Amino acid sequence: MRLRNLLILLLSVGALMQAPALAGTVIIAHNGETDPTTEGFTLYSGDVYPVPGVPPAWHIDGSWSSSQYYSNASAPSGDWVMTAYLSNGTTSSQSGYETGPWVTYMTPLGVRFDIDLYSDGEGDQILEANPFGAGPTYPIYGLGSGFVLVQVAYSAANGSADYYVNGQEVISGYTGEDHYFYTGFVFGADNGDFNLVQLQSGDLGTPEPASAVLTLAALAGLVWRRSRAA
Repeated sequence: MRLRNLLILLLSVGALMQAPALAGTVIIAHNGETDPTTEGFTLYSGDVYPVPGVPPAWHIDGSWSSSQYYSNASAPSGDWVMTAYLSNGTTSSQSGYETGPWVTYMTPLGVRFDIDLYSDGEGDQILEANPFGAGPTYPIYGLGSGFVLVQVAYSAANGSADYYVNGQEVISGYTGEDHYFYTGFVFGADNGDFNLVQLQSGDLGTPEPASAVLTLAALAGLVWRRSRAA
């Protein structure tokens, strides 16, 4: 019974990582292995297909310039959050235009904010705030081809965004770049899986995903220690 409880807690951790609790109003979202064209996105081109499993995802494989989904959904004035739970299927060293998965929001003000992952070829992924090389980066050690939760929280009062990896702030005060092509919300990849892609008005909300995950992980450890002591 104790082992069963441990498994339930661990599964709960995974579920929280796939579906973080957020405040505000969802403007547009892609979820799991659902076809994004049924969720308000337009496909440009590329090899795309659903990926069953844990977690289920939608795969994009092709070219950075064409294999992408686009929506002209635009957040109202004020705070907004861009969320992605995604993985990079390319583990060789890549950067810049040759990349794994990416998500971009290009605001009506002509400023773009990016979630861009590329592999360093040694088992780590590099998060870029701008794939054209002008923005800050953050290394995600040991991720490989695993999934990671990345959130970008924009503050209208500050005119900048903070980046979070699995609920932990890793980049702060990023003001975006003016290298943009149109207004809208876009995601694509050379080779990547997308379990969750979302744009919403409002803020991150509480509790943060990482807090809930750490709490459940602690509980799982407690159950495990008690089961070994029995």
